[in-house]
Amino acid sequence: MSEPIKILHIHAQAYWHGDAWIVGNREALERLRELIDAALLGVIIKADFFTNDGEGYSVHIVPVEGQIDTPAIASLAVPYIDPDAEEKRGDAVWPWKMK
Repeated sequence: MSEPIKILHIHAQAYWHGDAWIVGNREALERLRELIDAALLGVIIKADFFTNDGEGYSVHIVPVEGQIDTPAIASLAVPYIDPDAEEKRGDAVWPWKMK
């Protein structure tokens, strides 16, 4: 029997104070929970999921220590996708550039 397909949709915040959504089937949500547990141990994690149209993509979970005023946190690019709210700081750190 083949492994169930992990269907996971992650919808980012459009703008400040907007809601973010994670929607998935049980298999995907359980796998996401496993990944978060591993990341809490300090491991950078990557796993593959699918959207409901069959397109695959990878989710990366990167643990980072600190609070809002910690340089590692303060330098992160904001996640908003609306053009009026998108990141404008040239020195912001994007997650795909984190090591």
